[in-house]
Amino acid sequence: MIRDRVSDNIYAFVSDLYYEVTAGFIATPEGAVVIDTLPFPSETLELKKAALKECPEGIKYLILTHYHADHTLGSYLLESAEIIAHKRTRTFLAREGAQRLAEIKSLHPELENASIILPSITFTGAMNLSVGGLNLYLFELFGHSHDSIAVYVQEEKTLFAGDLLMPIPLVADGDVDLTIASLEAMKNFNLEYVVQGHGGVLLKGEIMDMIDDNIRYLQRLKAKVAEAVSKKRSPESLFKIKMEEFGKSPLAIGAMGEPVHKANILAIYEAMKRGQH
Repeated sequence: MIRDRVSDNIYAFVSDLYYEVTAGFIATPEGAVVIDTLPFPSETLELKKAALKECPEGIKYLILTHYHADHTLGSYLLESAEIIAHKRTRTFLAREGAQRLAEIKSLHPELENASIILPSITFTGAMNLSVGGLNLYLFELFGHSHDSIAVYVQEEKTLFAGDLLMPIPLVADGDVDLTIASLEAMKNFNLEYVVQGHGGVLLKGEIMDMIDDNIRYLQRLKAKVAEAVSKKRSPESLFKIKMEEFGKSPLAIGAMGEPVHKANILAIYEAMKRGQH
């Protein structure tokens, strides 16, 4: 697993077991604030060990950026942390978490002891959190999913973007127009670093390029899907177009680019047929 010291207080960890999922923590004198967990226990425990080494006071909070299993499965390993998330994240985990976890356990015996832990602190809109002299701004950033949030560490000018920002955006469980709007909204922040949901950390000179690149990708994809819908062509007809023509690589996110791209086509196609876009 890749460990990246983003700043004096912020660390990011990139999974090498599951498609470059990225989590991290913020070290403060009052304890650590962990942002998301990693999919497999061995990696979450490595993150936990590092957080406790930097913060002997313990792990004070765990913030979940959204309900998807690859970002929440390790919550049960951070026993002392109060879990903070969007109100919808709690709803989705309560409604769907147990079934999804059972399906995952059938494939991965190492998750035998995993359990769903619901957030104890929830919010809608935005929330301010002050910990150890640092001010964290938590806010809705819908698009990848309908419960997605981001965490802005004001003093460090660092944004934990969750899966709203990664090398190729995924809208299969969300909404393409909300994703574009949220990506545009990210430009309003003074950013030195962005911790992506997959793919690690972006530096200041890379951030706007990645945001604009993802917006262009989604806009091109929307245009091609709209053409296919208007001409009554199947979404599969778009699979023949190479990803490079949309400005993305099939090697993105640990070679998951192609499945993500196809999932985007199908989701946008179905939404357009329903008249949503």
